[in-house]
Amino acid sequence: MDDKFIKNIEKKFSIEKEKVGQFLGKIRIAKKNWDVIYTDFLTLNEQEFLKILAFEEDVYISFYIEDDFERKMALISPIECLEDFPIKALKITGNFKFEKVDHRDYLGSILGLGIKREKVGDINVYEDGAEILVHRDVAQYILFNLIKVKHTGVKVLEIDISSIRKKSQNLKELNVNVSSLRFDAVLSGIFNISRTKSSSLIKSGDAKINNIISTDSSTLVKSGQVITLRKYGKIKVGDVIATTKKERLVLSVYKYI
Repeated sequence: MDDKFIKNIEKKFSIEKEKVGQFLGKIRIAKKNWDVIYTDFLTLNEQEFLKILAFEEDVYISFYIEDDFERKMALISPIECLEDFPIKALKITGNFKFEKVDHRDYLGSILGLGIKREKVGDINVYEDGAEILVHRDVAQYILFNLIKVKHTGVKVLEIDISSIRKKSQNLKELNVNVSSLRFDAVLSGIFNISRTKSSSLIKSGDAKINNIISTDSSTLVKSGQVITLRKYGKIKVGDVIATTKKERLVLSVYKYI
């Protein structure tokens, strides 16, 4: 795998050079020592990038957890294998009747303990608290040191990973009028911005399709894809349900709220 190839995919997935070096180092250790190596929790871009590296280097990778979670830990091995991942599940509870807390508050409180972001997986927030996945190395530290979120006192318990609840997602269905299914046209219609503005945001790397940065305004979006535009929001693409007299498309979308 030559440097030019690495630089191209590095640019496509917006991966920092330091992270690229870490991935390549783990892959080479796994191959040299014929051993199983784990990553920390990875973003979706990092997961896609690692898949390509693993294919090119002819190593086996798998992710935990496959469904309903965005940040995942990867297993790297010279051969296909089944191993337990070094992940712990924690449940945070407290009396939140008098103070509303969200994902940012939970994450901020954990990082405030000196925990690195990559050691923390998804944080699923519910009315009675939150459930989080963390690297085994930091689980005990969080258990004994996380005593409040925002201004509310909390308790932290370790729970079985199999009991983790699915992420709750609230979606609002909308019908939007778009000129075509081009990426820039769909963004323009959904987020009520000019076509020029949407093209500029796409080129600057602010737009994602299925959590992968896409800088091509002419890309055609498809039903089922999830589109994210930084500072504007996140939507799931539905179907074209009608065509107007002026031959514009009426597209159903589902906005995450």
